[in-house]
Amino acid sequence: MLVLSRGNMKKESSFKQGLKVIPLYIVTVVIGTVVCAVAYSLYSLCTHMVAGAQVQIFNLKYFLDGVFMFSPAILILSGVLTCAYLIRHPPTSAFPTIMYMIIYAVFWIILMPLNFKFADSFKIGQPEPVESQVKLSDGFFRETSKENVFYYTNVSEKNVVDGVCISPDDSQTVYSFTDLQLPAATDFSDPLIKKTVQMPDILQTLSKYFNTFITIARTSCTQGTFAWLCFASIGLALLSVVGLRQLSKWRIINLILVVSVTVGILALNIIGYTKSFMDPLKAKIDGIVPQLNNPLIVLLNVLICIICLCIGIIVAAKRNRQMALEDELYGVKQ
Repeated sequence: MLVLSRGNMKKESSFKQGLKVIPLYIVTVVIGTVVCAVAYSLYSLCTHMVAGAQVQIFNLKYFLDGVFMFSPAILILSGVLTCAYLIRHPPTSAFPTIMYMIIYAVFWIILMPLNFKFADSFKIGQPEPVESQVKLSDGFFRETSKENVFYYTNVSEKNVVDGVCISPDDSQTVYSFTDLQLPAATDFSDPLIKKTVQMPDILQTLSKYFNTFITIARTSCTQGTFAWLCFASIGLALLSVVGLRQLSKWRIINLILVVSVTVGILALNIIGYTKSFMDPLKAKIDGIVPQLNNPLIVLLNVLICIICLCIGIIVAAKRNRQMALEDELYGVKQ
């Protein structure tokens, strides 16, 4: 009776844990998207900030841009966080893992393509027209990329300026100028603000790879359903990483392994969809399986999925066998 009662308790606990996975994943996606959208909005406002001008703390357009731009990354990151939850709270059955896989697949197959379609409809991420370029302020010293220091005494609405320039050489030459047309800003409207809030190099590098991944995903989505399904094979590979969550008895090792494999899968797909050392092999595989978009990456993603799931099944079978023996010994002792 004690053994039966313990088994029923485990099943009930596993069922509740499986149901918790759904709101956990959704809440993680929503909160993560909002936080990233707010951060993107604030950073975008900084890029348009001008020294001496009134500070704006919220912009709906930039916030929506952030929502649509970062939601794909949050969908992936939420999968890693859900795996971390399953590592921290190991389920006693496959039900929580199955629920996680279902909701992750739904987000990949349905919500991510919808995100890109809505982003295109609302013209998310498109550059602003020239007319909306921010006017600089006068009365401030500004250092350019060539280390010349400019002081604008007059700035027109079209950023035509008068002022003086201080040369950085030993002669410290100072000369005046009039009617100088400033070029349109490509990143920050004001060099003074750029010097203060520009992202560190490591974040700029991560942002570059993130933009590359989003561009690849959006292009695949616009090419049709079949092209998107080929790209979504990365979702299968990322989904299967959950099979590695019990590979070691050390939870921290499992977490590091899940994160490392996730990063590796993302890196593999970015390399595979851009010009790289894999191009000769990609050309050969394209000739063998011309029906698929980038068949080499699709096959690698499927192979990773099979390997990770097989590892997960084998590990789970060994754990269940061990738990059954422990339950049998526990029941005999009781």
